[in-house]
Amino acid sequence: DLSDEVGETCHLSLVQGMQLNSLSHAYSPRHATKVMLEDAEVLAFHATASGLAVLAHADTAFVDTILAAPLSSHTASTVTKPDTIRGQLEKVRALGMAESIGGFEAEVHSHAVPIFGPDCQPVGALAVAAPMSRMSAAQQELIPAALRRAGTALTHLTGGVAPSSYPAAPET
Repeated sequence: DLSDEVGETCHLSLVQGMQLNSLSHAYSPRHATKVMLEDAEVLAFHATASGLAVLAHADTAFVDTILAAPLSSHTASTVTKPDTIRGQLEKVRALGMAESIGGFEAEVHSHAVPIFGPDCQPVGALAVAAPMSRMSAAQQELIPAALRRAGTALTHLTGGVAPSSYPAAPET
């Protein structure tokens, strides 16, 4: 439904141990050019919107462990300095949504929200990925609003609870 609404690739990822694995994805038939995903692809926490959405709301020990490991550069835009990433996480926490522009794949603009478990900890993320060339002002408004609604619904449908510190979605 989210893919149909925004006209772009949507994907769900799941935290499994110290990895973020792509679990499911949907492609919109609206465009021939689309962001493609590999089944069970491992996503970099530091280089993807999905990973940043999870890290921003994960406990400190988990974040410290992830950021202490070597951080690979996937593109020229990948941020690999832990202190810079920690600064990004503050912004993600304030907005309730992460954004990555070319951090994991060049020319891909992604937005993601965390999906929370019953303990208020992120268990994964829901994301929308689009070619940068299609990220118009209209899409910059549509995608975050639709993603926030879908992420909130998915958290509740799976028995999860967002922490009280998670910002409410802006009124539309």
